[in-house]
Amino acid sequence: MRSKTAQVPDGVAASSADSVLRREIYWWALVFGVLTILVRIPFLFRYDIYFQSGIAPGYLIPKRMLLGEFPIYTWGTDYSGIGPPEFLAAGLMALFGPSIPIACFVSLLEWAAGVGLLVAFVGTYYGKKE
Repeated sequence: MRSKTAQVPDGVAASSADSVLRREIYWWALVFGVLTILVRIPFLFRYDIYFQSGIAPGYLIPKRMLLGEFPIYTWGTDYSGIGPPEFLAAGLMALFGPSIPIACFVSLLEWAAGVGLLVAFVGTYYGKKE
């Protein structure tokens, strides 16, 4: 007796393979984003070596935002405006009080998001080729 197998149109099979590949790319992006956080966690509590003075605007600007000052540009630059990290840090500082580790944590989340997005971009445009 002959078994019957379902015929799958080519477009459906390719679509299913694409969704699996996309899911794998997003998985790797998440893995590298979390790995970025785990590797840098020790620096949250040693803020004297966490990017040295680079964290200063990330702490001072949100602290001033709590007092009602909203600068257009990041202090000390003429090309980098304030954005979500400063507002997130200000919100967390409003909840938990101003602290350098909170500013470092927000900076760490920004780095992890950047790493995850970069992995997703590279995986999407330069990933596995058939």
